[in-house]
Amino acid sequence: MESDIADINTILSREYLLCASYDRMINLYEFYIKKYSNLTENYYSFEMAKLYKQVSYLIVNTGDVSKFGDAQNYLEKAIDIIENIFQTSKDFAALYSEIYYLYSIVFEHRGDMDKAYRVCIDAIKDITKKKLAFLAPDTLQRQVYLLTKDTDLIVNINETSVTTDLFELFQNKRRLFQLYLQNHDIKNADNTKNEIETIIKLGGARLDKIYIGMYYRDMTRYYWLKKEWNMSKIYFRKAINIFTKFNFEGQKRMLFLDNEQYRYKTTDMVERSEIYE
Repeated sequence: MESDIADINTILSREYLLCASYDRMINLYEFYIKKYSNLTENYYSFEMAKLYKQVSYLIVNTGDVSKFGDAQNYLEKAIDIIENIFQTSKDFAALYSEIYYLYSIVFEHRGDMDKAYRVCIDAIKDITKKKLAFLAPDTLQRQVYLLTKDTDLIVNINETSVTTDLFELFQNKRRLFQLYLQNHDIKNADNTKNEIETIIKLGGARLDKIYIGMYYRDMTRYYWLKKEWNMSKIYFRKAINIFTKFNFEGQKRMLFLDNEQYRYKTTDMVERSEIYE
């Protein structure tokens, strides 16, 4: 049974990289969850935990807070599994971290910052207790940084992280890039931007569409701060294109909030030919 569900996870992961519809992917995951949940009710299935985690990830990334209750229910099913099995593997440590990271985000978006923070801290302690810290990604530490705004933390993550995973490197550098933009530290932003662009060249195909869109949003601000208005507008358009095509409504709202400062015209901005330029 596990091998069958593992095959489904692999197929859906590949489909996800190609699919332009989050709604379709959510429906696919929910179809297989319904199919296999009863068949695995007599044991704790690691592969089912992956299905629950990924459908929650998709729901959270849509930014539709009205559906976050569904994400919470799926994540709690994943937590029930992951807390009743144990593996000394990188995959297990990553899944454990990602489940609790998403669980934290659910509470963050409801405004329960204390609960969101406690979810992360408790999970980090458990990872350390299970002696998995050297295998775990930096996901939870980044979320703690975002919740606490402790700038030393994101600097320390970038200085001490031992990860070689391109996605993790991208996320660490992107958060550091945002910090430099916030501080108007263009010199360090320049250096970090170059590092991020190298990572994208090496592993861009593995990066989720939403994170590429977020990076374009950051680049909009980067060029705005440098007073390179044309380049800023190009990246603004790229970000809108991705957020519109894939229905990332939460990110789109945040970009429009940014635009209260930029004041770029948003009419006729969506051009599909430019989405992946």
